[in-house]
Amino acid sequence: MRRHALWTLVAIVAVELGLVGAGGAYYVLSQTGGVNGPVVIASFYPYQFLASRVAGDRFAVTALVPPGVEPHDWEPTPRDVLTIGTAAAFVYNGYVEAYLPNLLKDLPPDQPLRVDASAGLPVILGGEGGPNAVDPHLWLDPVRVETSVATIAASFSRVDPSGAAVFQANAAKLRQDLARIDGLFGAGLQTCARRVFITQHEAFAYLAARYNLTQVAIQGLSPDQEPAPAKIQEILHVINVTGSKVVFFEELVNPAVAQTLANEAHVQTMVLSPIEGLTAEERANGDTYLSLMEMNLQNLRIALECA
Repeated sequence: MRRHALWTLVAIVAVELGLVGAGGAYYVLSQTGGVNGPVVIASFYPYQFLASRVAGDRFAVTALVPPGVEPHDWEPTPRDVLTIGTAAAFVYNGYVEAYLPNLLKDLPPDQPLRVDASAGLPVILGGEGGPNAVDPHLWLDPVRVETSVATIAASFSRVDPSGAAVFQANAAKLRQDLARIDGLFGAGLQTCARRVFITQHEAFAYLAARYNLTQVAIQGLSPDQEPAPAKIQEILHVINVTGSKVVFFEELVNPAVAQTLANEAHVQTMVLSPIEGLTAEERANGDTYLSLMEMNLQNLRIALECA
């Protein structure tokens, strides 16, 4: 009863703020002050990218996590909950966001449509998170992402049946782009001097499994997990045994640990992006999920000395 009363109040506030349009259509005001169409909220950047490509111009897709913010430990505010509650759909990865169970429980029962883009995908367990920890970084495997695209398109067709043909056509084009990325990785990593790469954040198990590589991570599934001294010694041993010449770090996390280890091992550092969000520079360059995947491939080829 209390939740019903809360969402009655939320609905009134939303109408007063212009968040909800007539006839049950859901709208938000853009940052420039104009109406930006029926809104879909994606939890963070990779799912915003996928949802935007599928939606075309039929939905305005925004990300819940702000640009340049690492999503693992981000928490929504009450205002964010209000925004999601007035959206047409909420697209998310069911394994990344620790806040999800409480957030979904606090949303009104029939709005927005929940779109779990990780649903039905095989997951990888273990690593530094322990034997039962689910690795959430599914979007770094372009083959798995193709399934997520199909899930998003089918869900958007439920929200907007008249746009179903558009969503399916957009999804087909996006799956072609993902298949191209998969082909580039498969060919580009086929013949390499090494199959082991060193990374700061344990984010690349799906990518490694897809292309017959092995990641060795300094930190765990969450990038703020501090490594024990024994882990540092283990990584130094791996670098020595494999002849690795690169330690990878990511853009949205302090690279101090990776840089310190690289200095001690007398190797260089390079970026391997988990594509959890875009930096200001990446946004200015017009980078997308696809271009960052290609950058990752280029840097892996350098680090692994691929022919």
